[in-house]
Amino acid sequence: MRARPLLFVLPVIAFALTTWLFGWWTVPLVAAQAAWPAGARWKASTLAWCAMGAWVLLLLWDAAGGRLGAVSQMVGGAIQVPGPVLMVVSVLFAGLLAWSAAAFVEGVTRRVTADPSLRSG
Repeated sequence: MRARPLLFVLPVIAFALTTWLFGWWTVPLVAAQAAWPAGARWKASTLAWCAMGAWVLLLLWDAAGGRLGAVSQMVGGAIQVPGPVLMVVSVLFAGLLAWSAAAFVEGVTRRVTADPSLRSG
């Protein structure tokens, strides 16, 4: 039962690291890769929670540096949304990106494994 927490820690690290290094668009790539093998350990819902957790950690990291308040006020003011709402929407955005990519891959792999005519070889 010790490996259970790793099911959440590894994707959170992957989402946080790739987002920090390359940007938000890596979230669906990481989710799709994690969901790729048929019967993968990480389901779409799990990957969505992991992506949201990673973005919360990134937001907390920014808050510790003192930048988050100023940025959320500035961006929130520009689009006329309160800063806290902007943070919640950002975290939900990461979850939706991860869930949609992983669910798509799960659907494709399920269909390919169910229909032998779709397999190559």
